[in-house]
Amino acid sequence: MTTVTVVPVDLRLTLIALAAALAGASSCSSTTGPRTSATESGLAQAKAACIAYANTNRHQTTITARATTIRRERALHEAAQAAARVASWARLGRDMQRAFEHLHDSALAQNSGRPVETAAELQAYFAADERVAQDCRIAGYDLGPLRP
Repeated sequence: MTTVTVVPVDLRLTLIALAAALAGASSCSSTTGPRTSATESGLAQAKAACIAYANTNRHQTTITARATTIRRERALHEAAQAAARVASWARLGRDMQRAFEHLHDSALAQNSGRPVETAAELQAYFAADERVAQDCRIAGYDLGPLRP
């Protein structure tokens, strides 16, 4: 014959412990810590910056210089807003700024009649663009391939 021993448990303590455990689990989306509205908002703005960057630089949805300037300004503005919410997104804005500077320098060279770019200038642009692509992957957006 098997004997079963019943241990009295205070149901209130069990429910409180369970509620605390569930509250802690729901506030953490990963091992990196809790997500707040600021981090969610920063992530959304970083993704918006990446979309604007892609539309300026990868997908070429603009056909005028003015429209391109507006898209670049939007990308930098969204990146700045993301950084205002979460400081680590400041890197995204800096990386975009570097890539845009390389493109600007290239356009100036082309318009002045000098050779468009040296190998070092091209490598610097590609490195800046790859840093933006990495930042955007962190934001959950794939820029897609860089095409000439």
